[in-house]
Amino acid sequence: MTAGSLCPAYAQDAAVAAPANALEVELNALTPSQKGCMMTFVALNKLAAPVNKISFELAFFNDKNAVDKITVLDFRDLPQSKKRVRQFDMPNVKCEAVTRILINDTPVCDGPVAGECMKGLVTRSQISVPFEGRAIRAGVDLRRASVSNRPGQGTWQFQRNPGRDAISSWSRMLTV
Repeated sequence: MTAGSLCPAYAQDAAVAAPANALEVELNALTPSQKGCMMTFVALNKLAAPVNKISFELAFFNDKNAVDKITVLDFRDLPQSKKRVRQFDMPNVKCEAVTRILINDTPVCDGPVAGECMKGLVTRSQISVPFEGRAIRAGVDLRRASVSNRPGQGTWQFQRNPGRDAISSWSRMLTV
């Protein structure tokens, strides 16, 4: 199967094994809560150094592909080669309204060499909601590739946003 034959909304679901020097973050569950939406993530640090403290800036999209909320979540420490589960109860967020989540940046990354947290970031989702940051498939960095959405339905392109940090500024654009 080639990158061009995959549906991008689920492109990360069949991602091949992450590179050896990776920071894997998985969206594991979205569960309604009394406050709003309980979000469960599983993280695995395969970087060359332990992460003493890390936070991720996340953007939550709705069914109109508009950003509903941007927030920073503190994932605390991520020791090398150990999986960590992190849960966040997001007030005033309805789980069923979240159609996509994007890791926009890592404002705090203490431990690894500067820039390694975003450079090594590999995301995937265990649920139907796409979780984006950097997805690797068959050795192709999807930030630099175009993949077919569906025959006759356009092409997803990952392009760099001018004026932003080169590592954290890739966005997805639909061209028809």
